[in-house]
Parts: sequence; C-alpha cells; structure tokens
Amino acid sequence: MDKFGHQYRFKTDDDVPGTQIGRKSDKSGDGLKNISSRRTPNAPELDDILAFDDRVDSASSVDIFEWLKSTYQNGRGFELGTFDCSLLGVAMRQQAAKWEAISCGYAGDTVAIVHSFITKLLETLCLNERVSQRLLDLLLDGLLEQYSKTITQVKSFVNVELASVPMTLNHYFNDNLEKWWVTSSPIPI
Repeated sequence: MDKFGHQYRFKTDDDVPGTQIGRKSDKSGDGLKNISSRRTPNAPELDDILAFDDRVDSASSVDIFEWLKSTYQNGRGFELGTFDCSLLGVAMRQQAAKWEAISCGYAGDTVAIVHSFITKLLETLCLNERVSQRLLDLLLDGLLEQYSKTITQVKSFVNVELASVPMTLNHYFNDNLEKWWVTSSPIPI
C-alpha cells in the first residue's frame, strides 16, 4: 500500500525514471505499467472466490503537488477564496483508487495461506489420504462461505472509506488547515 497504493506520487531528489523497484516495464517504452497485488497461488477450489482483478497500475509520473494544484484550480468556487466542498472527497477517491485491488489482493493471499494450512494440517493428522480428503470435503462448504465473506467485507471497508465524505474528529486538523490556508492563500483573507 505504501509503495503502490496511490495514484500520484511525491517527487523526491532520488527520482530517476524507470528505477522503481518491483514495477514491471511495458513494451512501449513509456515506463512503468502495473503490478500484481497477489503473491500466493490459489488452490483450485478458491479460483471462483478469488477471481478479482488484483493488478494495479503504477503511480502516475505527474507530481502530486501539480495534480493537487490543478484539481484545486478546477474546483474553485464562484466567490473569491472559496472552493468546492466535495474537493477533498474527490481528491481522496482518485488518489486511493487502487486501494480495493491491493486490499483484496492481501486478503486473497491470506485466504490462500489459511486454506493451504488447513489442507496440510488435515493431510498431516490423517494418515489415510481418503480420510483427510473426506474431512476437507465436509469442511469445504463452510470454509468457502467464510472466505467469500472475507473478500466481501474487505470490499465493504474500502467502499466505506472512499464512498463517504471524508471526516475527522480531530479538531487540530481544521485548525492546521485554516492556518495553512491563511499563510498559503494568494488572496488576503
């Protein structure tokens, strides 16, 4: 999430085009394209549950400050010194557009690891292969239901974060935002 969870990235002095670790280059030569958020292979019985798009595009080469400046300028209100109240929510949703794929990929890896553990545990405890397979068959419907609920819950959590209006109960945020606005505003308030 830290490396790939954002649409626009902060430029640093160390930035050298094409050197970001873990990203795959495309054949067109224009740079970095996408990565997979999954690291663990699925057991065949998990393919239907874990059939979601886990690929995320790499961060845009546009500097986040330039993007925010453009977004702010396009979202200014009609009166001087005002801006669209939904601007923060729009910016947040756009910047965090990859969160669902990354979160589902992480949860999918967790489901695959847990399922692999249960399968190997049954194989180890039951010396007879038919007995271990029969036990797994008995458990499978309940397990698949829980795995499916896990992915649904992850999607729901991300949706709550991105579909609602951003809000904080931290009063220091508004105080600091107001201080920043007063010192950064080109228009005297």
